[in-house]
Amino acid sequence: MGAITIGRADRVKIGLITCPTWTPHGPALGLGLLNGYLKQHGHDSFVMDLANEWRAVARGEFRKAMDDVDVQRLENRSFINRLFSEHERFVQEKVDRLLDSGAKIFGFSIYFTTRESSLELARRIKRRDPSCLIVCGGPECIRQQELLLRIGAEEGIIDAIVPGLGETTLVKLLDRRREGRFDVCPGAQVRLGAKFLDGGAAEPTGDLDGIPFPDFGDIDMALYRQPVTLPTYFSRGCPNQCAFCETKAYWGNRWQNRSGARVAQEIEALCLRHPGIKRIEFCDTLLNANIRELESFCDRVLEARQRSNGWAASSSGWT
Repeated sequence: MGAITIGRADRVKIGLITCPTWTPHGPALGLGLLNGYLKQHGHDSFVMDLANEWRAVARGEFRKAMDDVDVQRLENRSFINRLFSEHERFVQEKVDRLLDSGAKIFGFSIYFTTRESSLELARRIKRRDPSCLIVCGGPECIRQQELLLRIGAEEGIIDAIVPGLGETTLVKLLDRRREGRFDVCPGAQVRLGAKFLDGGAAEPTGDLDGIPFPDFGDIDMALYRQPVTLPTYFSRGCPNQCAFCETKAYWGNRWQNRSGARVAQEIEALCLRHPGIKRIEFCDTLLNANIRELESFCDRVLEARQRSNGWAASSSGWT
């Protein structure tokens, strides 16, 4: 079975979407990182936090489910169908906006609370323009990979699944699209007809200090509940191999750490770009895995006299 032939394009534009709902307090780190990385590699991308645009207009049980990140409701397909039905005009406006953007590829960040709404929005996009390509990434692409592969094959609403690190894989998928094809790619499972072909392991991203800062520039921070929180990270993976932890399923055995200097530069840049943000959350499995770099970061924060209403992170107190 050969590659899908689409026609060459000088530029490839992709929309990166978060559906209801991840958190009402700030944007998702993953899509911000992908946005910055894709732009650095010559692609046209934008981020839409549909979850919090939707939360702003939702009322009653739907607003409460988004405010509370109600897992039972957000994972329930019947509830999601009612959510779409009750906000049909809003949904149509957002689909119009996505298709009018000129993007021909849409990437969905799939968490357990966004899976059902992401799939339903993908159905709406494909119904309007079957030539659009749908790419799914995020934790559920590992946790529920077989389910997504089955839905993608049966309904034809998913064109590729990226079950791990997305930066290098998404760049390669977009490079292929620019060349007029969409076929087997390292780090992705690409649908050709009714079958998905596994491209094998993704290429590593290299030194984390070389990855561009997350780009949340497309998002209106006024959408979020107080305290508005910007996400960042010190590391990927974990140096520990605890039997009870699922971190290894997402990151494998590899653990990478950023320098304290790089993290401090990123937070300074983000706060300058988004004034008024006073809370930073580290999305690490283990913040204090490298004490030396953590101390270096703290020293730089103190020297710069950076003020914040709050910091959040996960750490270990084991010795």
